[in-house]
Amino acid sequence: MYPNLNIGLVYSREKFYYHAWTEAYLGDWISMDATLNQMPVDATHVKFIEGNLEKQIEIVRVIEKLELKVIAFEHD
Repeated sequence: MYPNLNIGLVYSREKFYYHAWTEAYLGDWISMDATLNQMPVDATHVKFIEGNLEKQIEIVRVIEKLELKVIAFEHD
């Protein structure tokens, strides 16, 4: 089975950034982010779509128009 490519945003250093990460089927679908060294990924990842380069191009048009603000969060 091939891994899924997830496309969305990641929250880091008090800003949202366009980002992509993978999911692989290991009995269950597990998210993995090699860039941030996370498996599974944490709640800073906001997934919009799954897909290839074509899907990434489509979502960029939407992401550039988004205005997001973190109102509150808790961390252990």
